[in-house]
Amino acid sequence: MNDALKECIKLDIDFLSVHASSGKVALNLLTNTIKEQKSKLSLVSISILTSFDERGCFEIYNKDIKQSVSTLALLTKECDVPAIVCSPHEIELVKERASGLFIITPGIRLQNSSETKDDQKRVLTPLNAKRLGSDMIVVGRPIYKAKHPIEVASQILKDLSL
Repeated sequence: MNDALKECIKLDIDFLSVHASSGKVALNLLTNTIKEQKSKLSLVSISILTSFDERGCFEIYNKDIKQSVSTLALLTKECDVPAIVCSPHEIELVKERASGLFIITPGIRLQNSSETKDDQKRVLTPLNAKRLGSDMIVVGRPIYKAKHPIEVASQILKDLSL
């Protein structure tokens, strides 16, 4: 893992995401290597995938979503990882349990979109994610599957500037 990180640092990338469930030893190793290398790379910890519902989360983590995200957010903060990826539904929980983390939210869907019936279980609109305190949203399918992706992206930016 550490060798892979050093190769990423050589590539001068901005962000590298890893699953928080890789644990304290791995997260500390990565954050310490970034500091030692004096890299500007930002490590991002992934909590629970937005495609998981309660059942899926329990199958993997043996805890419900809130318990799992809470545990992983605390671990992220404890290991000095500056950012976390979580569903927009867990933004407030992360802010409460591990304040100061930069919050990135995938699972962004547009109002009245057919995309709301895909594999993603915990989704919200861009504006609702912003209102809850997301620092950055990740919008994939609503843009790349649109007939007019530039118009969709422009509308999202317009909505967020309100």
